[in-house]
Amino acid sequence: MMISILDNTVHVAKALLPANPSATTLPNILSILTGFICHSSDDEALADEHMARREWSQAANIFACIINPNVRVLNKYGCLLREHLNNLSGALECHQQALLKATDREQAETLICLGLVHKGMKQHAEALKVYSQALQWFENETKRDPVMIARCLIGIGNAQWARQQLTEALDYTERALAIREHEIKPKNDFDIAACLGNMSNILHDQGDIKRALSCATRAVDLLSACGKDDPRLAAALNNLGAFHIANGDLVKAREHFERALESISNENHPHRKSTLANLARLETMEKSKK
Repeated sequence: MMISILDNTVHVAKALLPANPSATTLPNILSILTGFICHSSDDEALADEHMARREWSQAANIFACIINPNVRVLNKYGCLLREHLNNLSGALECHQQALLKATDREQAETLICLGLVHKGMKQHAEALKVYSQALQWFENETKRDPVMIARCLIGIGNAQWARQQLTEALDYTERALAIREHEIKPKNDFDIAACLGNMSNILHDQGDIKRALSCATRAVDLLSACGKDDPRLAAALNNLGAFHIANGDLVKAREHFERALESISNENHPHRKSTLANLARLETMEKSKK
């Protein structure tokens, strides 16, 4: 589902404009053009209402029909396609179109949106590039925005981890964690737990199981306190269970996999399916040790 960019407002105006426009015809044309602008705004509001009701396809259909969408609409549409409709190519086109129109802060924010799409498409070099460009803009901003800087640092760290540039990945992720723990007020424990989860994965790949377990345990403790019914807790518990397997502790691995399973009531949730798969592999390992 690709966005349709129809920048035809000018063409409409020309079609309506007579060869020798009089003073009375110009106000009418301006009124029509104003109507187009208002109509676009109304369509965006209607799409927002559908998204609030989790009616993703209906919202996407409305966004697709907006004539000459602005940067905000393009990015909103792109995020919808990526997050809820699994249309990464459509999302990429939206954000690329937005980048052509964006200036200043909107440009930096659009680069972050592009980074998320490139990550989803496993285009890690491209993700690293756009996140680095966004970070440069936010770091040069007069008024420091720690939330956006941390997002850029996390994006860069994820791209470097995917490219197995582990030392650099850990450095950027630790910087993001420091900002989220000490600069951002109020603290967001979900975001801090995400940093800790990323760090645990990087440390695991570096072979530092002890520190990986420490970070993964901290992530689980935070999410247990603030998100008992949140699927991110199940993901963190699965991670911790996997690290216990790597550490040779199958008893603790089972404990965390079973906690992950108990935390997800939706039988079709992908985290529940991955937890069941982890438990099945664990049972095979347990039987082989008997």
